[in-house]
Formats: sequence, structure tokens, C-alpha cells
Amino acid sequence: MILDKTNRGKGIGKKALIEVLRIGFEEFKLKKITLGVFEFNESAIKCYEGVGFKKEKYIRNTGKLPTGEWSLYEMSISKSEWQIRKDICC
Repeated sequence: MILDKTNRGKGIGKKALIEVLRIGFEEFKLKKITLGVFEFNESAIKCYEGVGFKKEKYIRNTGKLPTGEWSLYEMSISKSEWQIRKDICC
């Protein structure tokens, strides 16, 4: 789902991400959650870092478009990191 511009910056994505982490760690008993995000998506990176994700790896040229090549970051958060952060950020 893509939010229109009138709904951006209101914390909707952050709330959804926090709930995904809660479900992953509490209900599914995951030990680590990872994601990939294109380097140009600065608002998403800021959101992910805001809840505790850390950049682990930079992968160059993962996709090609007429406008150029896209690179991405792999980011992750462990259950123990989330348990510390959830009371601070969430």
C-alpha cells in the first residue's frame, strides 16, 4: 500500500512496522528480522532506524532501470535489540 502525500509523515508506517516486529518476535518467536531497502528511500531508512534496525550490508547495483542502477541496504534487528528499543521508541 502506498500512502498518498496527505497521509505521509503521520507515523502510520512506523506504527505498522512496530506491530510487524511485535508479531514477529512475540507470536512467531523469531530471533532476527531483516529487510532490504533501496538506498534512495531515505524516509523508509529513517523509519527503520527509528525503531532499531541497523544497516548490515550495502549491495551495489541490485537492479537496472533506464534511469540507472539501484543499490540497496540490508538492515536487521534482533529480538534482544527490539526488546531494548521498544520501550524507548514505541
